[in-house]
Amino acid sequence: MTRIVLLGSSSLLANFLASELRTDFEIQLVGRSAPLVKDLEHNWIKCTNVVELPRKVKTLIVNADIVINCIAMTSVDRCEFNRDAAYAINTRFPKLLVDFVSQTSPSTYLMCFSTDQVYASRDKAIDASVPADPCNWYGKTKLMGEPALEQDNALTVRLNYVNDCPSWHAADRRISVFKNLLSAGGPFYAACDWFFAPIGLRDVSLAVKAAVVRKISGRILLGGEQLLSKFDYYSSLSGSLGFNGSLVKTAVLSDLNLKAERPKSVFLDFSETKGLLGLPAEWPKEIFEDN
Repeated sequence: MTRIVLLGSSSLLANFLASELRTDFEIQLVGRSAPLVKDLEHNWIKCTNVVELPRKVKTLIVNADIVINCIAMTSVDRCEFNRDAAYAINTRFPKLLVDFVSQTSPSTYLMCFSTDQVYASRDKAIDASVPADPCNWYGKTKLMGEPALEQDNALTVRLNYVNDCPSWHAADRRISVFKNLLSAGGPFYAACDWFFAPIGLRDVSLAVKAAVVRKISGRILLGGEQLLSKFDYYSSLSGSLGFNGSLVKTAVLSDLNLKAERPKSVFLDFSETKGLLGLPAEWPKEIFEDN
């Protein structure tokens, strides 16, 4: 059976991929924290130092057919004020990982996740021809980590995902914070002039599986079909969680006092990716569609 090593055992994305892919692949999770899902613990190897990780799991990676890196510092504001840490995790680590795999196991297929934050705000859909132009340190560090993957047998996936799976909401820190605030009576302020096109975890999993089976190299974009404001998204999310939508209040981006700049509108064009991966016509689903 094909062996996949997933790096980032505390990552929601890594845990979800491990749960979805383990029926078809042999899965090993690696990271500093125990997996979010209890029954994945027997697939977990602990490693606390991200820079030392490739060396410490040398045998594991050498024997892997596929390595998927989900290790990242993803808090945009946290990256802005912890620039050295963000650079070490988002830029330096992917380079170290690529170098290690290239030298010790060149036949191993490597996938790393990037972000739609590498782009500037744009009114139209962003396709592969649009140059990156990040406006915050998070986007810059992820972009600086991408060139190492520009080789055969390696893939960079740029995406913006959300947790569309009710059974996984308890494992999602973002949703937990949102639920706790609404449970306390709110309000939760969300910008009506800040737009994104989220894709659900299940559709990300389908795309990842298609990419590793076909060993796609280069770079792909994964996005949802619907451009939503943050206000529309959180209003719908509150209803799906059983709360009164009136607890979500409208705001504008400039009023939110965010520490780092954000692109006001990012919409990834996934049409080329869909054809490349041979994904089904119903991909991707509406993010609030029942699963």
